[in-house]
Amino acid sequence: MLESQELNKKRVKELREIARSFKIRKVESFKKKELIEEILKESSKISVETDKTKKELSKPEEKKVFEKNLLSMIELVNLKKNIMLNNKIII
Repeated sequence: MLESQELNKKRVKELREIARSFKIRKVESFKKKELIEEILKESSKISVETDKTKKELSKPEEKKVFEKNLLSMIELVNLKKNIMLNNKIII
């Protein structure tokens, strides 16, 4: 998560780039303080979601489901790859 002191050291141009990376709209109209507030707000949302995901994956049942889904996705990719190779289709 980003910190306020770290952001205060940055120029407005840099803050606008960071804000855009968080998909914040109308960054040109914000003042430095407003940009920092919006960036911190978005950063905290991501942090909360990451923490939530970690907690969910720490539950054994949910971790097994996640691993099963991941393996299924890998199998599908490999199957598609084999089909393409058999048909001599180059990616």
